[in-house]
Amino acid sequence: MKLFKKTSILLFSGVILAFGLVGCNTEEPVSFINASSNSPYGKVENFSVDINSDELKAGELITFTVTPNEDYLISYVQVNGENCIQEIGENVAPNTYSWTLQPGQNRLVASFKINPSVDVVDKFKLNVDETTFNKIMNTDDFDFREDGIEEMNLSGYRFIVDGDTTHFETKQQGYTVKVRYLGIDTPESSSELEEWGKSASLFSESILGEGGTAKHVILQSQGRAMYPTLSEDQDKTVWASETDTYGRNLAYVWYSTKENPTLNDFRCMNLEMMYRGFSQGLGGSTEDMGDYYYSYFDKALQSAQANTRNYYSDMVDINYYYGDPVDLTLKEIYDTSTPGETDSDYCDEKTLYRVKGYVSRKVENSYYIQDKPSYERSASGELPEAYGMYVFTYSSNTIQVGDYVSVIGVLSEYGGSYQMSGTSYRVFNQDKNRDTIIESSGHEIVPIELSAKEFEEVDYNNVLVTITDDLACVESMGGQWLLNRGGTHEIDTGGEQNAPGGVLKYPFYYDDNQIVTFGNVTGDTFDYRIKVSGEIILSHDGQSSVSYKFFSGGTNIYSAKGAKYAYEKGKDFDEKECVVTEYKQRVFTELTCISQQYISTSGATKSMQMTIVGRGDVKLGYVS
Repeated sequence: MKLFKKTSILLFSGVILAFGLVGCNTEEPVSFINASSNSPYGKVENFSVDINSDELKAGELITFTVTPNEDYLISYVQVNGENCIQEIGENVAPNTYSWTLQPGQNRLVASFKINPSVDVVDKFKLNVDETTFNKIMNTDDFDFREDGIEEMNLSGYRFIVDGDTTHFETKQQGYTVKVRYLGIDTPESSSELEEWGKSASLFSESILGEGGTAKHVILQSQGRAMYPTLSEDQDKTVWASETDTYGRNLAYVWYSTKENPTLNDFRCMNLEMMYRGFSQGLGGSTEDMGDYYYSYFDKALQSAQANTRNYYSDMVDINYYYGDPVDLTLKEIYDTSTPGETDSDYCDEKTLYRVKGYVSRKVENSYYIQDKPSYERSASGELPEAYGMYVFTYSSNTIQVGDYVSVIGVLSEYGGSYQMSGTSYRVFNQDKNRDTIIESSGHEIVPIELSAKEFEEVDYNNVLVTITDDLACVESMGGQWLLNRGGTHEIDTGGEQNAPGGVLKYPFYYDDNQIVTFGNVTGDTFDYRIKVSGEIILSHDGQSSVSYKFFSGGTNIYSAKGAKYAYEKGKDFDEKECVVTEYKQRVFTELTCISQQYISTSGATKSMQMTIVGRGDVKLGYVS
């Protein structure tokens, strides 16, 4: 009984409490939040009530319209995860939705998706006016580095490095622009290998490469894209091209496949790569790219994802090698090549090969390997067989000269020599079917001693050699003057040495310290091509090799204000602004180098080259 009475009292008390609440007219508050108010893809508007009112009531019907931005569709409209009702009728505005308010918070989310049928690239236009465009196409008023826009010379030098990096030759000045595409990031296909990297590179090649469909190419800097016209407080320095840490000019690449294009005939290659599904996401922000450019790159990315193109698909990349590496020797590569050519069937830039060799020299993270640490001539003095290769990588590693390494990568050709790229290196948890392995260390690397004439005849490729003759540095090669060049303090004027008056109107300093000069043995008819790697600065008698005149002799004028200033001043310079250096002709009294085949970008010049990759490999003197 006592237990029953307690229970009854509790129940009764509960009933009284419930009636008391109703009698006081206390209800749960109702709120409505438009969580899509800041969406960049569309907007929700035209609410039938004030959604910020404190007087919203449960059971009240709210209507509103959902408007997607251009090129977008409505994906869904929900409140608290439940679909809203779309209102349909003759007098109902398009895309009108309704929702009956529920007690508590009502959170509206309108989601938008890209219209997958829209050609985003076709709608995106180069943001210059017709007058500027006509000047770009028909005058020499623009220089890319200074003005941030210029047409390229497609009859000149072009090189597709990978999907987002291409080298062009400018139309007006004739200098090389190494372009890193703004706004995108394609998978790797050179220093490293990733799925869809090679496919991205081949797609770029099909449009911009030799034999590609592009008839005209215009480069546009970030500054030009952001500021097509200048405000009162801006000058044209905001247009100047910018470079990244690798010295590549950051640019938008516009192309047209028509012989006589109009402004609207140009398509943006950067955006095209994104739209085709060859970019691993956006490579820029609204602040970097500006609203107009960013919005289109965002659309192109969403279109690639919505249409599951390439990188965003489940397809197998036919240009990526998924198998285990194939063992290959350096000798096998050269035995399957035509003498003096790099045409081995192994050189397919796709198959992973495992090649072993001794590290003879290292240049930053890249290095050279050869099949033996040392070689001996035969008893009759005949030169030994020797085979080498350059291993190209940006990846940090602990590899040293004298290591015996097992390297896995793809085989390609560059400048007349074989090279291996796409390698991987890890100190821990190494994968023997993918990573470079140091199998042993401490081997003494002994260069092959050659006379200069033997060097020219034997054609060793990527093998370490020592030249036993003194080589006097000369100004020319076979009477051609334009081949001597380079050095970070040397003005790049192209035709200056080639013909009187053949100078370029706007010179630049070279962007690295690579130098090409030539050496001659007294009484010899040969001029030997000598290249100093861009990472090397040699010193002799208090001077440094920052101009090719350091070797062949001559006057160098340098200004921290830039090459244009130094070039225009000539010898009438201000000592506070320019530094003049007189060089005497030098001779290599000792020269250890990598013996390499060299082929010019045009293919017209083919010779052997002595490549200096170590400061300790050279001793210099003066020509007496």
